[in-house]
Amino acid sequence: MSNVSRETLAKPPKWQLSMFHVKHSSRRLHTKSTKEEREREIFHMCYTYPMKKKGIFILIAGLVLIASCVDLDKITINSPDLSQIADGTYQGKSRVGPVRVTLDVTVKDRAMSSIKIIKHFNGRGKRAEAIVPVVIEAQSLNVDVVSGATGSSKAILKAIENALTK
Repeated sequence: MSNVSRETLAKPPKWQLSMFHVKHSSRRLHTKSTKEEREREIFHMCYTYPMKKKGIFILIAGLVLIASCVDLDKITINSPDLSQIADGTYQGKSRVGPVRVTLDVTVKDRAMSSIKIIKHFNGRGKRAEAIVPVVIEAQSLNVDVVSGATGSSKAILKAIENALTK
């Protein structure tokens, strides 16, 4: 075994190694008999561990994405009978996959007079909020969803239905 100090080895930048790997690899580095073996071990520590972490992150992100996918065709929206609803303001919430909506529906003279979106966690479905004036004009939830924002549109419609059917 040669008398090579750890400082003379071609060390990678410290930010590439976690303290765990540096602490537990020092014994392995000093027990390697040749410079090539030490360099191979350093290469392995620098490039394999971060790749494993990145792979695990990608795997978890993929599982979350798959779990949040919803078959939008299975979501049914039923338009409530407005003649049975007393005047007042009703709050509704819904969640369709990753989209969450909280809103207030105001009913006056047995008709929806206003719908105010309080929270809309939507990702890229902000344009679905254009469905609100259409619902008020039609006085029904049986309206077309906004193209390109189907999930957010259905979440808004479902929140309105939940508000009016409590």
